Amino acid sequence: MATRILVVDDELLMRVEIVHLLENATDYHVCGSAEDGEEALSLIGKSKPDIILLDLTMPVMDGITMLKKLKDMAHPPKVLVLSCHDEFNLVKEALINGADDYILKNTLNHDNLINSLNKLRSKIQTDNKNLNLENISGDLKKISTIYHEDILKHIINGTIDKNVKLSQYISIDEKNCCCIVFAISHFSDVIRRYQNNDISFLVSSMCTIFENALSDIPAKELFRNKENEFILLLSFSNIDESRKIQDMISEKIEKLSELGKTYLNISIIFGIGSPFHSLSSLDESYRQAINAMIVYFYNPKEEIIFYKDKCYDFCTQEQYNNIANQLFLYCDINGYKSLRNYLSDIPDLCLKYKKLPLLFPEQIKSLYIGIARSIHTNNQTVDKLTIEKINSCETFEALNKLFDSEIFYSFQLDKIEQIDYLSKQTIQFINKNYVNDISVSNIADSLEVSETYLSRIFNKNVGTSIPNYINQYRIGKAKEYLLNTNLKLYEISEKVGFNSLAYFNTTFKKIVGCTPSTFRNKH
Repeated sequence: MATRILVVDDELLMRVEIVHLLENATDYHVCGSAEDGEEALSLIGKSKPDIILLDLTMPVMDGITMLKKLKDMAHPPKVLVLSCHDEFNLVKEALINGADDYILKNTLNHDNLINSLNKLRSKIQTDNKNLNLENISGDLKKISTIYHEDILKHIINGTIDKNVKLSQYISIDEKNCCCIVFAISHFSDVIRRYQNNDISFLVSSMCTIFENALSDIPAKELFRNKENEFILLLSFSNIDESRKIQDMISEKIEKLSELGKTYLNISIIFGIGSPFHSLSSLDESYRQAINAMIVYFYNPKEEIIFYKDKCYDFCTQEQYNNIANQLFLYCDINGYKSLRNYLSDIPDLCLKYKKLPLLFPEQIKSLYIGIARSIHTNNQTVDKLTIEKINSCETFEALNKLFDSEIFYSFQLDKIEQIDYLSKQTIQFINKNYVNDISVSNIADSLEVSETYLSRIFNKNVGTSIPNYINQYRIGKAKEYLLNTNLKLYEISEKVGFNSLAYFNTTFKKIVGCTPSTFRNKH
């Protein structure tokens, strides 16, 4: 039976070295690894370590902070600190905060490590703890699988030492190796099908189905990189013609796409990077695959995109800043309607005519958030829920629909110079009197014009009717009360001019997309 070890160190090669040092130590089993204290704390419940090998200097959460949090546990694991020769003060602080022993990294070898672990194991036995032990194989390849996925992530992100011999960690060949990235379309809608948004069964099923479908390709790696980002690494060492490689990839990807729709009821987007003749170039193939998937954002009909077929000039930060400045200036000069038409043309300007460099989805969303902020007045804000909705849009089309329904439609437009005098006076009247029972008739009488004329002018210049604007303004004020006060719903309803709580709830849900109670709870 083996004592379970959790290795916590931000250096990948240090984690791998410890696994190698323990490969023949049948008394010890590495049950997991983490890059920082925060990740390690989340793993403890699942991996149930008896001993933690803990680095002290790490990003996100350092070793000292983690030790302090371990004190809150009823039966914390023993801790062996991994330190550098110049960290004596940190080691002293670690021992004060509950560490059991320490070992210097520059003296780390098999014998020293085993001796230190044996001391802690004796402590565990003396404490008469109920140990949950597992047998461990001394086979190096089996132990290395603990870190296999971790290493693959470093390879595709280009964060592994280029001098390391990658072939010992990856099962694909150097020749014609490429990266395919795929993601579940409409992911937020898909996870709502599952209790507590737990899609682990879906992910497991998808990977199993795909593994079986690719069984005739021995040189492959399939793993999950992020919540909705999956990686497939392939190599075609026996094929020389690039066209044949692309045809084979197309055939396989189309099959995977069909399997996803048939057996899992999901659509999948695929981005395919170019083949390279070096494993160290997989990070470039990964970048290409990610960039290829951007095309789907603009054209959702394309679910399988080869980078080599879609070679665009991607937008740099400097270009993005220029585009953003020009767009806000365009908005100020030409007004809402012209701006809306211009935004609709962005896909064609990027993809068809190439008059704009291809903007990344994150850049587009940042632009739209900036536009929303530029057209609201001081009396309303772009709330967090709206920003979350913008960031969750998977396509440009969905982003524009959201803007039409919630941004351009609901935010005040009195900053745009093209709004006429009567419309501005109407907005000022509503802003001042929204708590009262106001109507188009009241406003028209105040401005000494006919209701019909005022309604037509306002709708033309502001883009919505006066009653709609009144409701939108009142709901904007209601959001402020919900976020900044503990007032009851009926009190807020009265303060923003609604005579009926039921009508307030109905109007709020229609404009915001959720009830006032839900909005308050989410924020």
